[in-house]
Amino acid sequence: MKLSIIIPVYNAENDIGRCVESIKTINEIDYECIIIDDGSTDNTWLKLKKYTENIPQFIIKHITNGGVSNARNIALNLSSGDKILFLDADDYLLSDAGDILKKNMAFNDDLIIFTHKNVVNGQIKENYIYPNILGLSYTEALIKLTIENQCLNNCWGKLFKSEIIKNNKIRFDSQMKIGEDAKFVLEYLQESSSLKICNLPLQAYIINEEGAMRKAGLEALGDEIKTYEARINTLRNLQVEISDELMQVLNLTYYNKIIGYLIQDSHKFGVVKNYENICRYIENKKIKEILNKLPNKSLSFKQKLLLLFIKNRWYLLLAVMLKIFI
Repeated sequence: MKLSIIIPVYNAENDIGRCVESIKTINEIDYECIIIDDGSTDNTWLKLKKYTENIPQFIIKHITNGGVSNARNIALNLSSGDKILFLDADDYLLSDAGDILKKNMAFNDDLIIFTHKNVVNGQIKENYIYPNILGLSYTEALIKLTIENQCLNNCWGKLFKSEIIKNNKIRFDSQMKIGEDAKFVLEYLQESSSLKICNLPLQAYIINEEGAMRKAGLEALGDEIKTYEARINTLRNLQVEISDELMQVLNLTYYNKIIGYLIQDSHKFGVVKNYENICRYIENKKIKEILNKLPNKSLSFKQKLLLLFIKNRWYLLLAVMLKIFI
């Protein structure tokens, strides 16, 4: 059984060597590593050629910049493995990743989710632990992971079956800047029937303060709505009845995202620009639906206050309050 490791890379000259070297230590399995340089403007391509020279397992390709989703889609089209593993260029596999992959590639689960170690300021932290789904049916596990947990937000750290991806033409949405990973995983799960969580760390995940999620503001809500709908569609396609309680839990997750984006924008822009953004992005039918079905009893004072301003469309006051007090 062969593994395809897919890595999109853009301007990662300081990280790509560490990432590639970590993959070279995998001697336990048959693999190929497809690295797509998405139009880097630094020395990434030169370093890629240096680190992968004369190593047949590595397939490298330089393309015109088209975004991370486009790069991953190109790699998927080139892949020939039975299983797919995504990895980001600034992350790296841990020393025992080969053994962990070998053992888990023998399982027939449609999706296997691995944990990871967070790296903050160069310091490796404790393992990130995912919830226990032992004894749960596939549907019960999906409810737990789709609504109550965020481990489906990323495509990395997961073993996918290539045949499911290719037979169902599942690809990353190249129009999305936020949440494209989650949408891909959720669409994959709609075509799957089993999953497994392996709480052994496969990789080191570098906490990137300059990442897209940490820079995003209200303009990301369009992409967030796509992932919101993908979560609901995943459950509905499995004929899961979504109770009001479950919907409130899901909506609260997205309401917290809205609050986060409001705060991000208040740090980046002045009151007038914030007001314009709030008017532009909050006046959305799906956003209104989310805000109208929240577990009000469990909301904090800040959550209730912001909700009051939004529901009453006191957008200018909201922009002023965010700028002054938060």
